[in-house]
Amino acid sequence: MPGAGAAGGVGFAALAFLGATIEPGAALMLDLLDLTGRARGAHLVVTGEGTLDTRSLRGTAPIGVARAAARAGAPVIAVAGRRGLTGERLRKARIQAVYALDDIEPDAERRVRRAGPLLEQLTVAIADEWLPEPRR
Repeated sequence: MPGAGAAGGVGFAALAFLGATIEPGAALMLDLLDLTGRARGAHLVVTGEGTLDTRSLRGTAPIGVARAAARAGAPVIAVAGRRGLTGERLRKARIQAVYALDDIEPDAERRVRRAGPLLEQLTVAIADEWLPEPRR
């Protein structure tokens, strides 16, 4: 049965014999974590995944995070290895900006090998653009 899990055995047994129901994993976790409540008053919410593309729009965690944070009135940005969404699709997903490793390193092999330093570089760019100046 679709949604019953990897081989379906335990998941299907729980559905058939225990009265279990199928819940989308990302939505369930976001509800359990009360992300909307936790995002209230946040200056910024950061989400991400390896490739942010049209498949992401089918219910992945980053899109769920963006929608929950938007309900709380918090701005959302995404960090990704590769960007496949732009413009109107990002706005509909409630993501204000995407910072992608492939924007600063087009070579896939180097991107994987240097992921740590590239993420540090993106983090500095995000902080410069989104976080307020420190008070002195």
